[in-house]
Amino acid sequence: MFSWSSANRAERSTPRGTPNAGYPGTRTPPSNSSPVRAQAINGSIRPPDLTRAQHIESYLNDETLKRSTRRVSADDSTYDTVFQTTKGDTLIVRIHLPQSGNRIKAPAMTMAGVKAKHPWLDSRMRITGYSPIANDDAWRNSRLLLGQAVDEVVKHLQLEPPQVLEITDSGLESIQSNRRNGSTSSSMATNRSMASAQVVDRTANSSSNRSHSPPPEYSSVLLDMPTIPQNFEELDALSREELDKILEDELEFSAFVNKLPILKAIQSTANDILDENVKKAEANLEKMEQVKTGHKKVTQLKNDLESKLEHFKTMEQKQDSLCAPPDVRDVLRQFARGKKEAFQQSEQMAEEWVDEGGDIDAFMRDFIAKRTVHHIRAAKMERLQNPKNV
Repeated sequence: MFSWSSANRAERSTPRGTPNAGYPGTRTPPSNSSPVRAQAINGSIRPPDLTRAQHIESYLNDETLKRSTRRVSADDSTYDTVFQTTKGDTLIVRIHLPQSGNRIKAPAMTMAGVKAKHPWLDSRMRITGYSPIANDDAWRNSRLLLGQAVDEVVKHLQLEPPQVLEITDSGLESIQSNRRNGSTSSSMATNRSMASAQVVDRTANSSSNRSHSPPPEYSSVLLDMPTIPQNFEELDALSREELDKILEDELEFSAFVNKLPILKAIQSTANDILDENVKKAEANLEKMEQVKTGHKKVTQLKNDLESKLEHFKTMEQKQDSLCAPPDVRDVLRQFARGKKEAFQQSEQMAEEWVDEGGDIDAFMRDFIAKRTVHHIRAAKMERLQNPKNV
């Protein structure tokens, strides 16, 4: 979780609207010095490629960034760095360094928990305007360590703040409100900021367990929540000692919070949402039988369709075989069989007439007809066997 207790102690003595000097990552206006680049390792000769461990070490040990940087993934691939702009906005930049074996890939940087406009940001809040992380080759050629790259990005966003359109994370919105209020209960704001940071941490941790994937986008459901008050009248009459006592005693703090009207309004809103969810669940249960019937009907229709498709395929194959031209070899075999049968029948007729005798005219008529069939079939076979001579 993020902790800014030291930052809030410094905030008590800082005028409202002035960037907090005690806040982690707070910067002064830029100087004319050139950007820092990776330092030489092992003398004056730098190794051909910086390792992933070197990048992460430079990031986590950076003097400016390390106080406000926390890991938000199960592995060592994703981190959040919290910073404050010159306008007083508290923002989070999410850094994702993929685990890609020996070949170092460019880190992915996004603004977490907000929708904003800035020349360096695209529509998905990815930081694309910083040229060294445009692609893997640009990252390797830049010779920058990860800590130096994040430092430059954060510095740019601090001194040229993005235009915040919407805060989509409740934890970040709570941090924002507590810092802008500047009320006398700054210690209480610290505790709430820490609790809000826990919410940010949990949200990021649950969605970033997918290894080797880019950092997730922050998303939230917009609810009609009651407006958080700018100040609490219950605290105006309390002394510093009484406020410290409330903060130090967990039971006292919980009892005080439970008496706040805003908490009752939030609980009422939560109960209304719960009741609405129950009604929707009951309405869904009432339609269960209708859904089951529809599912059964669709399943039966699907089975009928599959059966008819199989029958159609069988009939289509038969149609193709019937409509396809016959094989010449099959036709020749049939003609040869028919020619032989016609010859044998004509020969049998001749033998019977020789043995038994009879009308010569009738014999000649039947014999010539049968022998003609024999010659026609022979001629057709010859034409099929020699199509070029036709």
